[in-house]
Amino acid sequence: VNQNINKYFDVILKISNGTICDEENVAVAVLNDTNLTTERKQHYISDLRTIITSIKEIADSSLWPSLLDADIVQYSEYNIMDCFNAIKFNESVIGYINRCDIDLDFSKTEFDEEAKRKLFDSVVICNDINNSKYRQILVSFKFSYDSFDITEISDDKITILIDTDIIRMTADNLEFIRENYPNQIFYYIHKSIETYIDIVDEALFSQEELLEI
Repeated sequence: VNQNINKYFDVILKISNGTICDEENVAVAVLNDTNLTTERKQHYISDLRTIITSIKEIADSSLWPSLLDADIVQYSEYNIMDCFNAIKFNESVIGYINRCDIDLDFSKTEFDEEAKRKLFDSVVICNDINNSKYRQILVSFKFSYDSFDITEISDDKITILIDTDIIRMTADNLEFIRENYPNQIFYYIHKSIETYIDIVDEALFSQEELLEI
């Protein structure tokens, strides 16, 4: 078999009828076989029904999007982080996150703070993650912005960032929200009304906001 691995897989793929249920260790060994062509590996993935527990066990990260698209990677915070580190947030990774059927909690993971912060910042700007997962992931990191300067985030995502106190009420943030997210300014003020009153001085005063309050 090893001497004729590609011809062997031509036979296996032909007789599998579109369904392969190998043991996980076998599937990992197949996908890590350097003598097997990428084309055959891709065909194997499309027929595979076995769940891969840890995606980083597959040495060739170019195969990861196909594994995610085939929905045969176990849902976990570690797999999300490994994918982010290797292939960033492409369509396959975002689709995997949106299909995730577990509650995601990155506070319990053992990644260092720098790695967590990079992932947090990337999730914040990703409008394609569905709102429930967006909120769930960001809240679990327990990070926030005293100086927020990110534009082009959708209104529904900005609402989540305000709701969860990720965008803190500060003078800098107030001016930024006024300028870049005017549709959300009153919501932002109502969410942190007491802090708003404390920080608004003559330079920050807005008659329109006063009338709203």
